[in-house]
Amino acid sequence: MDKHLVTPRNHKETIREYPITGLVEGWYFRQREVSNSCYVVEGSDVYGRTISRQTTGDPDAVLAECVAFARQSHGGHNAA
Repeated sequence: MDKHLVTPRNHKETIREYPITGLVEGWYFRQREVSNSCYVVEGSDVYGRTISRQTTGDPDAVLAECVAFARQSHGGHNAA
């Protein structure tokens, strides 16, 4: 199997799509209300890996889930 070089995404381009930063190093997040009290939280890292969760409750709780997953996949490092 051939390996393909993946170039990290540009910070300025990524932050336009995912404006929530500073929670996990190399990860960007966004929250959207897709219908009344129904939220989708999505995250992307600089290499294009993504995560998403949907809730009909607290969007901050589902953001915390995405952040926890991103930290786990990043090897436990956080930006703080």
